[in-house]
Amino acid sequence: MTQRCLILAVSLLVLLSAGCFKVEETIKVNPDGTGTIERTIGISNNLIKMLEDLDKASGQESPSFDDKKYEDELKETGKKMAKQRGEGVEFKKVKKETKDNMRCFTLFFSFKDITKILPDVSELLEPPSVISKQPGGKKRAGSKKRPIRFGFTKLPDGTAELTLENPWGQGLKDKIKEPIKTKAAKKTDKSGKPDQIDPDEKKIQDLIKELCFSFNLVCGSQIIEAQATHRKNNRITLMEIDYRKLSRDEKKFNQLMEEYPELPDDPAEASKIIVKILGKSDGYKIELEDTITIKFK
Repeated sequence: MTQRCLILAVSLLVLLSAGCFKVEETIKVNPDGTGTIERTIGISNNLIKMLEDLDKASGQESPSFDDKKYEDELKETGKKMAKQRGEGVEFKKVKKETKDNMRCFTLFFSFKDITKILPDVSELLEPPSVISKQPGGKKRAGSKKRPIRFGFTKLPDGTAELTLENPWGQGLKDKIKEPIKTKAAKKTDKSGKPDQIDPDEKKIQDLIKELCFSFNLVCGSQIIEAQATHRKNNRITLMEIDYRKLSRDEKKFNQLMEEYPELPDDPAEASKIIVKILGKSDGYKIELEDTITIKFK
């Protein structure tokens, strides 16, 4: 296994410690300030098979993944999360579905006042654990809290205005114009020749391509105007990292994995690296406005 493969493996194991390959959180807010939170956790079938194969190869007995048991665990987790999410947040249910070769579990919450909920976009990389022997709920090294605080105003014309400060920090529009500070990994092995992608590395890269994380706002039935970077109909995407989209160009994606096997936590740095190697891609979205203002009905 090459040194680069080991780096990729370590990066992947950080994510495996949370047991998830897809985490999507969507906050839906109504014109009266009430709403719902939907948190979807996707578990790769390929990951489950890989772990079972590893156990068999080492002579260990591999228990099959128990969907019902995990769903019951998520119900208990949902009740605890509701208490942490702010005043008036109530856990409702868990719904399971199979989608994109993943077992997806969605936790549903309701809230009474958007200004009293306490979401944190850094929690996307800290979902509940799914593989019992993997330690769950641990932060990535260097991660930091990125809380969101909403402002809400009911306007006389029957519409509403939602405001929030960018959870990724201020001045991102200027920061993404600065030179890249993160150094690329070396491309050569001890012999001085370029590293070749070995079978182990190929398996790891294929798993990485399934990773997807996103945080979204859905505002009423129609957004009238919005100061936001990524908007589609009544949906605002504050952050999205979708490796399925990033890997459409196999050659460039392999280059990205070679030079930057783990993207930096700094969103401006990550944006510059992706644009440098992949060009503009809809697989990586980050909010650039300092203050997001949304008028909707």
